[in-house]
Amino acid sequence: MTTSDTKKLRRAGHRQILAVFALFAVPLALATALYVARWYPAPVNHGTLVTPARPIHSVLLTELDRSRSVPFSKLYGKWLLVYFSGGSCGSLCTDALYKMRAAALFQGENQTRVRRILVFQNAPSPARVAALVRQFPQLRIFSGPEQSVHQLAVQFNDHAIPLKAGVVDVVDPLGNWMMGYPPDADARGMRQDLTRLLSVSQIG
Repeated sequence: MTTSDTKKLRRAGHRQILAVFALFAVPLALATALYVARWYPAPVNHGTLVTPARPIHSVLLTELDRSRSVPFSKLYGKWLLVYFSGGSCGSLCTDALYKMRAAALFQGENQTRVRRILVFQNAPSPARVAALVRQFPQLRIFSGPEQSVHQLAVQFNDHAIPLKAGVVDVVDPLGNWMMGYPPDADARGMRQDLTRLLSVSQIG
């Protein structure tokens, strides 16, 4: 091997070392610069976050299809998708229930970590309850004294998420209201948010 060949090999070796150094150094330098500039990527949530999360105080409700009394806190331990309906559950209500069902089913084996809750202000007829149970299997349907339902519903009220028909609320397994979706919320976004919550959560 000639002296010229040796020099070429050395230069090639130096270039490889510099390339490896750049591979590790450039991302580190970029991350450091972003940290110093206090720039952080904003999380992408499709629902409206409740900040800070608000604990929901329990009330006693009646599970309509089973005719039994259940404290709302008895439902904790799972992620809750909650919808309030005034009466018979019309088109706006059923649209929200379809979104809630799709969001839960999309989670695959994790769907057992999700409960779907429908709370009526005024209990509908037994026939209507039975129809909803057939249409939305695994949906838990509740009502109760007007005062109890009101005490529960007003806790899901915020200036950013006004209490109105069509709103789907998310309660964490510890009983904290932490997110809400307006009537025009995208079903795909709800599914994605729920997937993210279940993936990062060690509870429920």
